[in-house]
Amino acid sequence: MSHLDNGFRSLTLQRFPATDDVNPLQAWEAADEYLLQQLDDTEIRGPVLILNDAFGALSCALAEHKPYSIGDSYI
Repeated sequence: MSHLDNGFRSLTLQRFPATDDVNPLQAWEAADEYLLQQLDDTEIRGPVLILNDAFGALSCALAEHKPYSIGDSYI
């Protein structure tokens, strides 16, 4: 499991499929961290739409804003 700390909340996330502890993969991308940093400095007004959130990190971090999430993944 890996930890993502941002201005919205602290998350403990596990990537699926799980990997070993020797070569762990995190359940978010640098783009997710960048977007959350940018949003931390902004007052969010209105609905939040998230597209193709590969591992759900953005949706979890922004849960208090009740985001709409659209993805093209089978899972």
